[in-house]
Amino acid sequence: MSLNGYLAVAALCLLPFSPLLVVAAPCIWWQRRRARELAQRDGYLQLDATMVRCLEACVEAMVRPDEGERAERAVRDMDRYLHLSFSSRTWRTKALILAVEHAPRLSFKPAFSAMSRDERRAFVDARLSTTKGIYGTLSLLRQLVRLGYYSSDEAAQSVGFVPLGERGAQRRNKPSPVLV
Repeated sequence: MSLNGYLAVAALCLLPFSPLLVVAAPCIWWQRRRARELAQRDGYLQLDATMVRCLEACVEAMVRPDEGERAERAVRDMDRYLHLSFSSRTWRTKALILAVEHAPRLSFKPAFSAMSRDERRAFVDARLSTTKGIYGTLSLLRQLVRLGYYSSDEAAQSVGFVPLGERGAQRRNKPSPVLV
């Protein structure tokens, strides 16, 4: 099932709780607005504070960098990517980030960013490494995390990536093997 299908099923499941949602809507709206203001104060253009925390936790769990500084840079790159891509699907990406943040609660665990590093890695390995079901849809976030993490020159150098334009020059500078 596609992400739109899962969103439609979630909306239908929440329909019986709609009176509670109407009562809680002002609190939810205020909390989302406060998270957005905090993120804007920190220089984020598209993400709110909850999404930033979730993405930093995702980078640490999925890519497993050594420094927290690289996780923050990766989240800033993801925010820049979402801001520069003029797509009507940006809201789906944000919904996906929030779904990953709250997905562990389906198993009666704390939110993803509130889990310990080992618990997050175990959750990613157990749930977000599949391509089936609801967790398969949530595992699409791995691609965004990789995009944000490997888009910098530091990460490219650390894995030995050579840009396409430099590959030909690099080959020409190597001595050709002598055939005997």
